[in-house]
Amino acid sequence: MTKGVPSQPRRCLRCGQTYRPTSGPQRYCVQCRPIMHKVYAGQWAKRHPKRRREIDERARKKNPERLRQLGRYNYFRWKDNLTLTVMEHYSNGLPKCACCGESERDFLAIDHIDGHGSAHRRKTFGRQQGGVQIYYWLINQGFPPGFQVLCFNCNMSKAKHGKCVHVARPVLPIRPPDVKLMNRTPDLKPRGDEGQLVKWRPRTWEESQPFKESSKVGKNPG
Repeated sequence: MTKGVPSQPRRCLRCGQTYRPTSGPQRYCVQCRPIMHKVYAGQWAKRHPKRRREIDERARKKNPERLRQLGRYNYFRWKDNLTLTVMEHYSNGLPKCACCGESERDFLAIDHIDGHGSAHRRKTFGRQQGGVQIYYWLINQGFPPGFQVLCFNCNMSKAKHGKCVHVARPVLPIRPPDVKLMNRTPDLKPRGDEGQLVKWRPRTWEESQPFKESSKVGKNPG
């Protein structure tokens, strides 16, 4: 046994499970240790805000490119976990489309069951686009009812016809009997030599001016 390491197992103060300690002051298991370290770091930053700003500024000056990459990566992880949490809740586990069963994450989105999604986003966020804010709002509101997960195809079909074409085929408008069809130009492809028949040239400045009748018309030039 390593010197200073207790030989008896301990009970984690967070989850209550027993674990084998690797050091004397260790109070949490391997799974809970990163979580409690994050909690302690947040509490320390609140107690020492000036010291926290100095450390951040020093790291920013030392390697700014790494800090930008870390910021982009952390934002990606935060957004991915946010959307996954919402989709798992409204899909009862595995994120998938409620209409066709599509499970590809890149094809899924949150849909308002009763419609009027634009009006709801405009009222809630002050603009029509919601983006990741709608997922954050759903979590803060405790996952309210009235939402579902749809793929983009089913979502667009529902917005266009009121129901997705997987549920009911849309009723297309019928042409009245007294309305004549418009003549359509035949879909013919031009030949290669037909482009030479079009002689285009830019108009001169005199040609682009509006026509004005000369004041000398009808007068004797002599």
